[in-house]
Amino acid sequence: MAYYAGVSVESIHKSVCEFVAVPHRIEYVTEKDGVAYYNDSKGTNPDAAIKGIQAMNRPTLLIGGGYDKESSYDEWIESFDGKVRYLVLIGQTKEKIKASWQNVLDLQTSSSVRI
Repeated sequence: MAYYAGVSVESIHKSVCEFVAVPHRIEYVTEKDGVAYYNDSKGTNPDAAIKGIQAMNRPTLLIGGGYDKESSYDEWIESFDGKVRYLVLIGQTKEKIKASWQNVLDLQTSSSVRI
């Protein structure tokens, strides 16, 4: 669109190369032993978290939960679509999410996350 609006190819290329994504939004952290780590802590509601899951292109261990914002988690769980292999639930919502779970994959709950 920028090109058709008269922006030069060089300017478009420079902008794309210099683009810095929003911190904590599907942010690549590191890769260790063949496992890529991403921080999507900005995905604080089911709709935002769905977009993060959709962006994953490999099997995923998802750490989810947090403060209860009175959300429904059915659509969020449906969005896993085979991508999420393991789910670790934390925070106030862990039992609520667990209650709507359909035993699709391995589920763990935790009182904290330490790496």
